[in-house]
Amino acid sequence: SPELSNEIKLQLKWLGTLKYKDERIALERKELVLSVLDSLLDEKTLILMPTTANTAPPISASTEQLYNLNDKILRYTSLASLADLPQLHLPWFTVNNSPWGISLLGKQGMDRQLIDAAIRWKSNQ
Repeated sequence: SPELSNEIKLQLKWLGTLKYKDERIALERKELVLSVLDSLLDEKTLILMPTTANTAPPISASTEQLYNLNDKILRYTSLASLADLPQLHLPWFTVNNSPWGISLLGKQGMDRQLIDAAIRWKSNQ
């Protein structure tokens, strides 16, 4: 059987500590996030936000550092998954030879509008 990475082992250990009340709190927060996003987005509005919190980790990063970095990245990329919204990641600039990007989020069904916005952005560079 395949061996789990240390990051996955840490995640599973954390998941084992969760209680029913944690689930209830998370579901309440999800409803709040969905409500806010619904109030912000319409057929003509996109959300522009960073894709990541920082540059790529060094190859020498420890398991703990990678776990913490993954936690930060998920704060930016899980919003679309949580709300079942389309999200498009675009490279924006480079810092220390590491790419940084932006994300466009749209209302459900706005996948094509996100792609069109990216094409317009790229053609204006």
